[in-house]
Amino acid sequence: MYTIGKFVLFGDSITQHSSDLPESGNGFVLAPALQSLYARKLDIVTRGFSGYNTNQTKVVLRETLKADHAETGAIKLMSIFMGTNDAAFNFQGVPIDAYKANLQEMVRLAQLYNIKLIIVGPALHGRAECLAASEAQGLEPNFSDTVATRKYADAAASVAASNGVPFVDLWNSFQKFGGWSAEDLLQGKVVLKELLPDGIHFSPQAYRIMYDELLKVIAKNYPELVAENLPMYFPAYDAMDSDNIEESILEYAREHAD
Repeated sequence: MYTIGKFVLFGDSITQHSSDLPESGNGFVLAPALQSLYARKLDIVTRGFSGYNTNQTKVVLRETLKADHAETGAIKLMSIFMGTNDAAFNFQGVPIDAYKANLQEMVRLAQLYNIKLIIVGPALHGRAECLAASEAQGLEPNFSDTVATRKYADAAASVAASNGVPFVDLWNSFQKFGGWSAEDLLQGKVVLKELLPDGIHFSPQAYRIMYDELLKVIAKNYPELVAENLPMYFPAYDAMDSDNIEESILEYAREHAD
């Protein structure tokens, strides 16, 4: 059967907004960048759910997997990026043991479909930036902190390791980008506005870091899914027999069937 493969980005609001054009009109945008890289190789699908924690997304994932694996094509690769809301101090928060159990269930669900997975852990949290943005944007001023997101990132890494799934540690990646010490970050001494304008959601630069880290993990763990190693779906326009177009297309599909 000839299928058009998918790379699904699954997560919360950070994933939901990964296609948004920056307010300035300029800057890096994650999902379109992946769409460009994987054009006619994998369809990039964003499944982001603003405000959701893993209590909710473990149910949503079960249902979206059914839909995404219907006749529209098979998921070849999926990133699961959850934990920012789970680490919250408000009603969105999920105890860390429950978070790990939920993430484990999400991994199990994806593996039922033989999907190659990447787990992405929560990044830093900017308390000062969140406080400054809370009045203007209606955000929770005491939403979380970087100590909490570090604990949940470690929990996500543990689930990934126990399942043999590659892990993207955005907490450390953001730290390396800024050259900050862990001590200063954990004590809230660092200005994070360049990466987290409202303390929670990503700037274009933050999405660029995530993009680079995803590609590194794919190259190391799933080299067959590196864009340049994948065939295009359906032949190039100049590779067809112009006197026998239909057969050219169908022969290509047969050669590249799953």
